[in-house]
Amino acid sequence: MITIVIETNFGERLKELRKSHSLSQRKLAEALNLAQSSIFSYEKGQKSPTAEVIIRAADYFEVSADYLLGLTDDPHGDISNSMKKRLEMMAWLEAENEELKKKIKAVLDALLKNDGGIGEQ
Repeated sequence: MITIVIETNFGERLKELRKSHSLSQRKLAEALNLAQSSIFSYEKGQKSPTAEVIIRAADYFEVSADYLLGLTDDPHGDISNSMKKRLEMMAWLEAENEELKKKIKAVLDALLKNDGGIGEQ
Protein backbone atom coordinates (compact mmCIF):
# COMPACT_ATOMS: atom_id res chain seq x y z
CA MET A 1 0.00 0.00 0.00
CA ILE A 2 1.28 3.48 -0.86
CA THR A 3 1.01 6.35 1.58
CA ILE A 4 0.91 9.82 0.07
CA VAL A 5 2.72 12.06 2.50
CA ILE A 6 1.28 15.56 2.67
CA GLU A 7 1.78 18.10 5.43
CA THR A 8 -1.76 18.20 6.80
CA ASN A 9 -3.93 18.83 9.80
CA PHE A 10 -5.33 15.30 9.58
CA GLY A 11 -4.49 14.38 13.18
CA GLU A 12 -5.92 17.60 14.56
CA ARG A 13 -9.10 17.29 12.51
CA LEU A 14 -9.49 13.62 13.40
CA LYS A 15 -9.17 14.37 17.12
CA GLU A 16 -11.58 17.32 16.85
CA LEU A 17 -14.19 15.20 15.07
CA ARG A 18 -13.70 12.26 17.43
CA LYS A 19 -14.22 14.45 20.49
CA SER A 20 -17.19 16.30 18.98
CA HIS A 21 -18.84 12.89 18.47
CA SER A 22 -17.96 11.85 22.05
CA LEU A 23 -15.87 8.91 20.86
CA SER A 24 -12.88 7.36 22.56
CA GLN A 25 -9.88 6.47 20.44
CA ARG A 26 -10.82 2.81 20.91
CA LYS A 27 -14.40 3.34 19.67
CA LEU A 28 -13.23 5.30 16.63
CA ALA A 29 -10.61 2.66 15.87
CA GLU A 30 -13.31 -0.02 15.94
CA ALA A 31 -15.55 2.04 13.66
CA LEU A 32 -12.73 2.57 11.14
CA ASN A 33 -11.38 -0.99 11.46
CA LEU A 34 -8.03 0.26 12.78
CA ALA A 35 -5.88 -0.32 15.83
CA GLN A 36 -6.33 2.17 18.67
CA SER A 37 -2.58 2.85 18.43
CA SER A 38 -3.10 4.06 14.83
CA ILE A 39 -5.69 6.63 15.97
CA PHE A 40 -3.27 7.77 18.68
CA SER A 41 -0.42 8.05 16.14
CA TYR A 42 -2.55 10.00 13.64
CA GLU A 43 -3.71 12.41 16.32
CA LYS A 44 -0.14 12.99 17.54
CA GLY A 45 1.13 13.47 13.98
CA GLN A 46 3.42 10.47 14.30
CA LYS A 47 1.87 8.57 11.40
CA SER A 48 0.45 9.63 8.04
CA PRO A 49 -2.87 8.13 6.94
CA THR A 50 -3.26 6.12 3.78
CA ALA A 51 -5.79 7.24 1.19
CA GLU A 52 -8.01 4.35 2.33
CA VAL A 53 -7.99 5.60 5.94
CA ILE A 54 -8.79 9.14 4.81
CA ILE A 55 -11.76 7.88 2.79
CA ARG A 56 -13.05 5.73 5.68
CA ALA A 57 -12.77 8.61 8.15
CA ALA A 58 -14.42 11.07 5.73
CA ASP A 59 -17.30 8.64 5.17
CA TYR A 60 -17.69 7.93 8.87
CA PHE A 61 -17.81 11.60 9.90
CA GLU A 62 -19.62 12.69 6.72
CA VAL A 63 -17.02 15.33 5.87
CA SER A 64 -14.85 15.81 2.82
CA ALA A 65 -11.36 14.38 2.58
CA ASP A 66 -10.27 17.97 1.89
CA TYR A 67 -11.50 18.99 5.33
CA LEU A 68 -9.72 16.08 7.04
CA LEU A 69 -6.49 16.99 5.27
CA GLY A 70 -6.78 20.63 6.25
CA LEU A 71 -7.12 21.80 2.66
CA THR A 72 -10.37 23.60 3.46
CA ASP A 73 -12.09 24.78 6.62
CA ASP A 74 -15.49 23.86 5.19
CA PRO A 75 -16.35 20.29 6.27
CA HIS A 76 -18.06 19.74 2.91
CA GLY A 77 -15.78 21.94 0.81
CA ASP A 78 -13.70 21.25 -2.24
CA ILE A 79 -10.10 21.93 -3.05
CA SER A 80 -8.83 23.63 -6.16
CA ASN A 81 -8.23 21.85 -9.43
CA SER A 82 -4.50 22.55 -9.13
CA MET A 83 -4.37 20.72 -5.77
CA LYS A 84 -6.22 17.76 -7.30
CA LYS A 85 -3.66 17.65 -10.11
CA ARG A 86 -0.79 17.79 -7.60
CA LEU A 87 -2.25 14.88 -5.63
CA GLU A 88 -2.73 12.85 -8.79
CA MET A 89 0.83 13.57 -9.94
CA MET A 90 2.27 12.55 -6.56
CA ALA A 91 0.38 9.29 -6.68
CA TRP A 92 1.46 8.53 -10.24
CA LEU A 93 5.09 9.27 -9.43
CA GLU A 94 4.99 6.79 -6.57
CA ALA A 95 3.48 4.03 -8.70
CA GLU A 96 5.95 1.31 -9.57
CA ASN A 97 3.84 -0.68 -11.99
CA GLU A 98 0.61 -0.61 -13.97
CA GLU A 99 -1.43 -2.57 -11.42
CA LEU A 100 -0.44 -0.14 -8.70
CA LYS A 101 -1.33 2.79 -10.95
CA LYS A 102 -4.81 1.31 -11.44
CA LYS A 103 -5.29 0.98 -7.68
CA ILE A 104 -4.15 4.56 -7.09
CA LYS A 105 -6.48 5.84 -9.78
CA ALA A 106 -9.39 3.93 -8.20
CA VAL A 107 -8.66 5.54 -4.82
CA LEU A 108 -8.42 9.01 -6.37
CA ASP A 109 -11.66 8.43 -8.26
CA ALA A 110 -13.33 7.38 -4.99
CA LEU A 111 -12.04 10.54 -3.32
CA LEU A 112 -13.41 12.63 -6.15
CA LYS A 113 -16.77 10.87 -5.97
CA ASN A 114 -16.93 11.21 -2.17
CA ASP A 115 -16.24 14.92 -2.31
CA GLY A 116 -18.73 15.66 -5.05
CA GLY A 117 -16.06 16.47 -7.60
CA ILE A 118 -12.96 17.99 -6.10
CA GLY A 119 -12.10 21.20 -7.86
CA GLU A 120 -15.01 21.16 -10.25
CA GLN A 121 -16.27 24.67 -10.84
